[in-house]
Amino acid sequence: MRFGIRMPATHSLQEMVGVVQRAEAAGFDAAWFPDSHLNYREVWTVLGAVAVSTDKIQIGPTVTNLVGRHVTITASAARAVAEAAPGRFILGIGAGDSAVGFDGMRHSRLADMEQGIGRLRALMAGGGVDFAGFEARLRGAENPAPIYVAGSGPKTLAMAGRIGDGVIVMGGNIADKIAHVRRGAAAAGREAPAVHIYTTAAVVDDVERIARQFKPYCMRIAELEGPGVFEAAGVPAPIVSDHVMGAQGDLGHSADVAATAAEVDHLVSDETALWFVRNCTMVGTGADITAHLARFRDLGVAGVTMTQTAGNRLPDRLIETLGPLTRQFATGD
Repeated sequence: MRFGIRMPATHSLQEMVGVVQRAEAAGFDAAWFPDSHLNYREVWTVLGAVAVSTDKIQIGPTVTNLVGRHVTITASAARAVAEAAPGRFILGIGAGDSAVGFDGMRHSRLADMEQGIGRLRALMAGGGVDFAGFEARLRGAENPAPIYVAGSGPKTLAMAGRIGDGVIVMGGNIADKIAHVRRGAAAAGREAPAVHIYTTAAVVDDVERIARQFKPYCMRIAELEGPGVFEAAGVPAPIVSDHVMGAQGDLGHSADVAATAAEVDHLVSDETALWFVRNCTMVGTGADITAHLARFRDLGVAGVTMTQTAGNRLPDRLIETLGPLTRQFATGD
């Protein structure tokens, strides 16, 4: 498996370049940057700085969307970063999360997302794309970057299987998610793309002590994937009926996770939070994390992107503590 670190750009460009360089030196395969412009520095600016300051590590957004920027702008930005980091850039695309959901910007519908990805590919390859009679073309473009599609539900995962160069899923129900991807690929008559997991990770001795701080993440999974994952496990599903998704109800990018957890404490049971940590994250003892990684490997997972548990810190502790635990599972290719 390949291992990446999520790098929310909570600090200056110089500091972000430095932490990516430290991850590269520690042997991590990838550094991924969330596109959440109200919470972090603008993702394409950060990616450009990192691209010209590193040598081996893969970089990309996890994930950008096709709502906040016109598809031609995203294609042009991706082309520029791909040129600066040849063979190292991957374009992650999703429906939009905290970057949308206000001022009329809505999450991408499935058909729009699929069409947009097709347009991105054509533009980055130097092809023309028709927009109401105008043929848009990126002058001099000729090398499309791989596109990884992020998804949670069966329809999106099947679409990712049909058209993605890779697929990004969140932790939990991994076997089912891989099955949806494979079914989509089979229906399109192609080999299934590699599946990469995006999960919170930390080495801790007492999971029960910190489980309540994961209540906002339980809410996000219930919003994105529905209550079924919790109901199938026999734990109470979070109450999401009064919660607003998108930037207005952003629970996944809090600078103060403890405060956000307290805000939604009454909507998620303690039992549910503990189940979530044990089954949908890589948080636990070193032995717990090793067991998770072995399970992912046995399921055929191609890569794991790890994000720290809380706040606006740079992820140096994640790099230092998780690096040694991942080495025995690393493929290096």
